[in-house]
Amino acid sequence: MVDDPLDAIRRVVIDDRSLRERLLPLRDRDLFTAELVQLARDRGIELTSEQVMEGLLAARRARLERWV
Repeated sequence: MVDDPLDAIRRVVIDDRSLRERLLPLRDRDLFTAELVQLARDRGIELTSEQVMEGLLAARRARLERWV
């Protein structure tokens, strides 16, 4: 089974403190997305900006649903 690219880069970032420190200050969604896509690409993970945006929206929905 092919690993989901968003899950793959998520695991990389979780395991690498320097990457978390690089991404956390990025408040602009487009800058964050571009940086995450590039970090993934640098590690051989094919990730699109659309996949990142879908992941961000899904995470936001999940957070909102916990409050309902």
